[in-house]
Amino acid sequence: MWLSCIIGLLLVLPYLINSTTFTAIVSLYTISMNVTYGLPLLCKLLSPIPFPRGRFHLGRYSPYIDAIGVLWVLITVVLFVLPPEYPVTAKNMNYSSLTFGTMVLATSLTYIFSARHWFKGPFTNLSTTTTSSELGPPYSISS
Repeated sequence: MWLSCIIGLLLVLPYLINSTTFTAIVSLYTISMNVTYGLPLLCKLLSPIPFPRGRFHLGRYSPYIDAIGVLWVLITVVLFVLPPEYPVTAKNMNYSSLTFGTMVLATSLTYIFSARHWFKGPFTNLSTTTTSSELGPPYSISS
């Protein structure tokens, strides 16, 4: 609990010095979260192999709703990289686009030069022969 309090305090401290830093941190978090929601939707739209249906699915409307979701992510990413004030100066620029680009570049290079040699991906705890009856009825919470 104290660790999360300290991390929260460290993230708020830049606001006392400069509101631009705080805006960049909040924008970066929002952009990152939206991208992590949009990537599975984009993969599902572009994948030639159909994804297996889960207990909750949207039927034939799934591709359309996925496309709307990806569009929404793109719109919010663009909105959150815009500067909060005009005219744009070095003091009020939103640096979230720079930090997000740096983060994507660093993680991509880490994967290319290191992680692809040892990372094997997430493992599932379900077998490929699991039937829907073994998972339980839809919309139920089992204890």
